[in-house]
Amino acid sequence: MFGFLVFFVLLLFCVQVLFHLYVTSLVTAAATDAATTVARAGGDPADEAAAEAVAVADLGSWGAAHTRFDWVEVDDRMVSLRVIAYSSATLPLPGLSRRIERTVTVPTQVFHGAP
Repeated sequence: MFGFLVFFVLLLFCVQVLFHLYVTSLVTAAATDAATTVARAGGDPADEAAAEAVAVADLGSWGAAHTRFDWVEVDDRMVSLRVIAYSSATLPLPGLSRRIERTVTVPTQVFHGAP
């Protein structure tokens, strides 16, 4: 009985760690895609809302409720986006913060035509 209890606790711990890593990966990918979309548009601040809407749609209903996008810098040189999300891992595990914070910086890509 004791062995089963230890196995079950370790299994629960592993599931929580994997779920947290999965959510962190989703948040990072959505932030990178949103920043890249705005950078490819020439760094126009008017494109922030559309890119953010696509990122929230990619994250699903969880992303709309647990994610905040802060556009740090958007200009003709670079796009910098800071995303703060809260993992919905159920157990407060040591070493794993529920807060996920990522900053993505992408150089602006503008096509200038033939030289």
